[in-house]
Amino acid sequence: MHSVVNLGGKMDSILEEAVRQGLAKTKQEALRMGILMLDRQYNLLEKLEDEADLSDARKISKLVEAGKMRTIPWETVKKKLLK
Repeated sequence: MHSVVNLGGKMDSILEEAVRQGLAKTKQEALRMGILMLDRQYNLLEKLEDEADLSDARKISKLVEAGKMRTIPWETVKKKLLK
């Protein structure tokens, strides 16, 4: 994904200071670091992945209920894997 962001004032000053202090090589890198910090603090990607997993599970459940997909008991799978 390509994003264009226009920053000014304090935001731009913060990015410039991060570069000046050597925390990042460029303002773009500093911005990326900030985004990663947001994810680290709020687990944003984890929540998105959980929602995607739940959506997939619902779709599979509907397919099983409709007879378009079947499940295999864990014991059967385990036996096949241990052969």
